[in-house]
Amino acid sequence: MSEEDIKKLAEYRLFLEERIKELEDQLETYRGILRVIDENLKKLSFVPAAEYSVEKEITEEAEVRPLRRQKDGFLLANAYVRRDSVTIVPAPDVELYTSTPPFRSFFIGKVLEGMRRKDENETSIGRVPKDKTLRYTIDEKDGKIEKITIYNYRERSRLNEIINTATWTFTKMLEKTRM
Repeated sequence: MSEEDIKKLAEYRLFLEERIKELEDQLETYRGILRVIDENLKKLSFVPAAEYSVEKEITEEAEVRPLRRQKDGFLLANAYVRRDSVTIVPAPDVELYTSTPPFRSFFIGKVLEGMRRKDENETSIGRVPKDKTLRYTIDEKDGKIEKITIYNYRERSRLNEIINTATWTFTKMLEKTRM
């Protein structure tokens, strides 16, 4: 390969990196606009926000995986699995609060943040593209969890770990609130 060819490839790479950054910025702006629209729709709609979220999730053709308490099969939540994200929505009759242990300390602090930190390390050495690092959002109202969305789980084993630990965490949270 000639020096001219290498220079062209480097220019193409730089162009693509800049374009990807622009598109990511646009996407973030569009997501912000969608959040504002969703919040206003929730205020104006007669459909409860939880039902609206679930209907919206189902229409996006996701695989639905129920999260059930092991001892009795009680439905804790549903996980809506897509190729690059999973959204966990508590069942309508289940009230889970972000302040109830072990949600923040274990599920967020150890599991999700652990995966995110691992991805950042992998990104720093070039193994994982920056736009593929795990990230998550928690939608809540007055501390009550409405949905948790985890983006870029990337591997089936990580998806299973997220769903299994969410099930365990939600079970423990309900035990603490019903004591």
